Amino acid sequence: MKAGPGYFRLIGGVTEDFATYHEEALRGLPNGSSISPALDLDASATGWRAGLAYEIPSRAFRASLMYYSNLDFSARGSLRQLPLGGNAFLNAVNVNAETPLPRAVEAAFHTAIAPAWLNSISVKWVDWSTLTSVPVILSADAGPLRAGRVLATLNAFFRDGWTISDTVTHVWSDKLALSVRLGWDRGVATGWTDNPDAWSTLLFANYKINEHLEIIGGIGLIYLAAGEISKNAQPGGFTATAGTGNIVFTHLGFRSRF
Repeated sequence: MKAGPGYFRLIGGVTEDFATYHEEALRGLPNGSSISPALDLDASATGWRAGLAYEIPSRAFRASLMYYSNLDFSARGSLRQLPLGGNAFLNAVNVNAETPLPRAVEAAFHTAIAPAWLNSISVKWVDWSTLTSVPVILSADAGPLRAGRVLATLNAFFRDGWTISDTVTHVWSDKLALSVRLGWDRGVATGWTDNPDAWSTLLFANYKINEHLEIIGGIGLIYLAAGEISKNAQPGGFTATAGTGNIVFTHLGFRSRF
């Protein structure tokens, strides 16, 4: 919709998300042997997003506000080598778990800072504090256990997440643009998981093959802050620390316009 020197735009979309989860432990039995209980889950969920943007193409200006719905994941999978007490265990049982992944709000600003130079700033909030614990439930009767029994609980007790990024882009030509992105992601851990603060740097390029097809490629580095897990408040709890770490990653994608 035309508005002053620019345009208001309504934005909407649908997403299909997939997730997997794996956790493995080691338990000693009274007879001196050991087992490795392992949980594997697979899930999918459909979500939506909606937002509003205002842009002035002649000034390379754009401001947008987006809302991302939560994702209601219904996971199915198996729990292998489930201990029953003493030396007894079940080889494998079917389990399920349900949890909503949280909603998010993102604001973004895009403007020219010099001829052929653009700057984009993004701030995103994710409602991670709604994810506290997820019960893993037995799907069908197995041995002495009845369906519906809670076999394990995945505790997270996250805090809300914040992500801030700044991207500077140089338009090299009508076909090629080079960018560098700096970002900070506040860790959501509160002592139950090792999800620390992370700082990232990404160098990437956008190349327009033609008016309908664009290729995007880059390389990046993520620096992970030190983290600490403290579960002394629960039975069998423990403490653990993790030092700083680095992740190097590459990115390659295609974008089409019709």
